Amino acid sequence: MGDPVRAYLAQGIISEIKKHNLVPLVKSVGDHLQKSLSDLGKKYPTLIQNVRGAGTYMAFDAKDAVTRDNLIAAVRQKGLNMGGSGDRSIRLRPMLIFNHKHADIFLNILEPVLKTLSK
Repeated sequence: MGDPVRAYLAQGIISEIKKHNLVPLVKSVGDHLQKSLSDLGKKYPTLIQNVRGAGTYMAFDAKDAVTRDNLIAAVRQKGLNMGGSGDRSIRLRPMLIFNHKHADIFLNILEPVLKTLSK
C-alpha cells in the first residue's frame, strides 16, 4: 500500500515544483548550458566532446580518463563541483533551482580552466 509519509512528502515536492515553475526553468537553463558547452567543445575539442542530456541533467566526455580527471581536479580547485562517470565522462546534476545565473557562474569558472588545460 505504500508509505503515507512518503506520499505526503512527494505531494509537497510536486507542489513546490509547480508553484515555482521549475520544469520550464530547468528546460531553459539546460538549453543555455548545453549550447554553451557545445560551443566550448568547438574551442576545446579534447576537453569537451559529446555534450548530451535533458534539462540540466547532462554530461559530456573528455578525450580520455586522464584528461577528464585533470579537468575535474582543476575546476574543483576553483570551487566548482563536477563528477566523473564511466571511462571519460563528466556529469552535471544540479538542483532544480539551478538557474541562468548559476549556469553563467559555472561557465565563467569552467572556460578559463579549459583555456589553461588546452595549452
